[in-house]
Amino acid sequence: DRINAWNEESEDNLWELSGKLEGDILVTRKSLAISQDVKGLIDKSTRWPNGIIPYRIKTNQF
Repeated sequence: DRINAWNEESEDNLWELSGKLEGDILVTRKSLAISQDVKGLIDKSTRWPNGIIPYRIKTNQF
């Protein structure tokens, strides 16, 4: 088992050995099918104005 054989000198990242997407995401057949139907938005009217995404960080939020 590659996970149990891993040690600090291993060249592989431990999270990459899980077999899951990005190491921790379990992809079902249904979610995979849905994601393959998703397309990026090309229409410039759907983009944030001037490429700036507004956000607010609340004090003591984290």
